[in-house]
Amino acid sequence: MTEKERVKSVLNEVCGLVSGGHENTVTRLLGNSKNDCLNWYYTLGKSKFDVIVESDCFAHCGNNLNTESIRVYETVNDDRSRYYLHFELRNLKDLDIFVKLVLDLFDCSDESPSGAKGISLILDEFLMWKSMLKHRSESKEVARGVIGELWTILKLLEIGRDPDAVINAWTGPDYAKQDFMFEDIWIESKMVGSSAAAVRISSLGQLDNPDRPGFLCIVTADDCNEDASEAVSVRILRDRICEKLREVPSAELAFRTKLNEFEYNRFLLSGSYTCSIVGEKVYSIEGEFPRLFNSAQMPGIKNVHYQIELAVIEHWHVNEGAEIWRQK
Repeated sequence: MTEKERVKSVLNEVCGLVSGGHENTVTRLLGNSKNDCLNWYYTLGKSKFDVIVESDCFAHCGNNLNTESIRVYETVNDDRSRYYLHFELRNLKDLDIFVKLVLDLFDCSDESPSGAKGISLILDEFLMWKSMLKHRSESKEVARGVIGELWTILKLLEIGRDPDAVINAWTGPDYAKQDFMFEDIWIESKMVGSSAAAVRISSLGQLDNPDRPGFLCIVTADDCNEDASEAVSVRILRDRICEKLREVPSAELAFRTKLNEFEYNRFLLSGSYTCSIVGEKVYSIEGEFPRLFNSAQMPGIKNVHYQIELAVIEHWHVNEGAEIWRQK
């Protein structure tokens, strides 16, 4: 049994004790990192579950890491030789999520070369969890949209578009713009299920830009388990894109920076949404393509969302697919 498997087994046992109530407060070892630079403990008491990471360095986490159900704080021993980073579960309704969080934090820091590096990795990973927990109710639909955007980035790289230009063209979650704005074309990316009859457009301006040729890329995907051979997630696509950008450090850095700026990092966590890509279709936005224009905006109307029937826009389907985006 690996150390991670042992930690998971202990956590499962603790869950049973937490759920059943535990009158006496106890603190016990949970596990150790491979290089012995981090020691993990748990404290269990009546309506209390606290996971503690012991190291030889101060985390300087402040008070900005707390979530609705998890309190994060630090303590230190008397001679200031050992520091303790606490993750205290304050709402037992989130026990299952808390266990997944702890396992993820342990996993990301298990092979840390030092206590300082391990604590840094733990805090970075927790920030992603904090963002995910904040947006929990919207995670699936937003994750599908992000996957659609990343899938389009892969296609643009595969057809030979300049990597720096591809990442610079990516606008992210700005509904006032198209997802990709190049000098010669723009692209809006959407994801639908294989049984979908329509695609949802989130604003008047998403398909309105007469300055240059525009395209709608519809990625078709269905939910699947994360262990399925065809499974695709934000994490998987992130890794594929980074592999393609490895020889262009400026583009890879810009890509990772945008993932952080757009708050997409929360979908990089293990256990996040996964799907299988069935295919994609590219449509040319021109002429009488059914869409609403920015000029239709009237005073007093704040947001406009609408749907386009997929059968109706078949006339604008581009047979070349993503190849049409290849720069001339």
